[in-house]
Amino acid sequence: IDNVYVTGDRGCVFVDKKYYIDDQSEGLFTDVRKIRHPIPSLADSIKGTVFHLSGANFENHGHFMTQFLPRVLLKKDLFEASGEMKVMIAPNVKKWQSRYLNFLGIDQAQYVTSSVGTVNCEKMIYIPFFHGDNSLVPGKYYRELRQYFSPQPINKKYKAIFLTRKHAPDRSIINEEEVIKEIEEVLGDKVLTVDLSILTLKEQIHLADSSEFIIGAQGQALAIQLFAHNAKVVVIDVDSSKSLSRDWAKSFRDLAIHLGHSAIRLYAPASTNKRRDWVYPINV
Repeated sequence: IDNVYVTGDRGCVFVDKKYYIDDQSEGLFTDVRKIRHPIPSLADSIKGTVFHLSGANFENHGHFMTQFLPRVLLKKDLFEASGEMKVMIAPNVKKWQSRYLNFLGIDQAQYVTSSVGTVNCEKMIYIPFFHGDNSLVPGKYYRELRQYFSPQPINKKYKAIFLTRKHAPDRSIINEEEVIKEIEEVLGDKVLTVDLSILTLKEQIHLADSSEFIIGAQGQALAIQLFAHNAKVVVIDVDSSKSLSRDWAKSFRDLAIHLGHSAIRLYAPASTNKRRDWVYPINV
């Protein structure tokens, strides 16, 4: 697309200065009245070709891995043919998003950022989000992505890892230690509790692929199964049958199936507090 205007940190795209391109991927969760329209007279300019890699939920690792990176694969040939094509990402996420993009061969020198104001791009490659109702793209893209991060399986070193949400802003399991103890009794082995926020991406990749079981409450951490081969994935969540939101526990189950893992969802009849923290009922 020629002469594109981009606004806001999520990179809203406008053509002809006023027509907003909406792929409807987040239609139920977006108030279009709050989308900032471009101010051409105040726009920063970017020459050359820009690949658009921002969008809704740019700040979430799970969304970035499952919905953003597959868009890169669709034009991977252009990145390989020209090291000059720029990649537009949201502000303030360059540090961690670059770790994933480096594995795909995209150099940090190619990054440009969207703005809380207006950016004018001479030419843009815009690929809409193409995930379905289950928030995932076709499985072949996840299997292809795994080849960049973890091309060959490694020996299983750990029986099981538990992805803690103890330090997450919401949706943590209040009785996590009790749950882990129960898992250890069932498996007959120790469970390694893991906080991904303190690990490098390379450490996360190695840990995921060296674990037989990957267990955790529904959340972005479960996306590390993308780095594993032949894992057993257990997704723990509150029963969401009465919820109007999307069922990400089902999505992570489906992601596991796409990647050739075994998977199960464990839904708990539990209530949540204001932070959506909850207690897993061990004896149910």
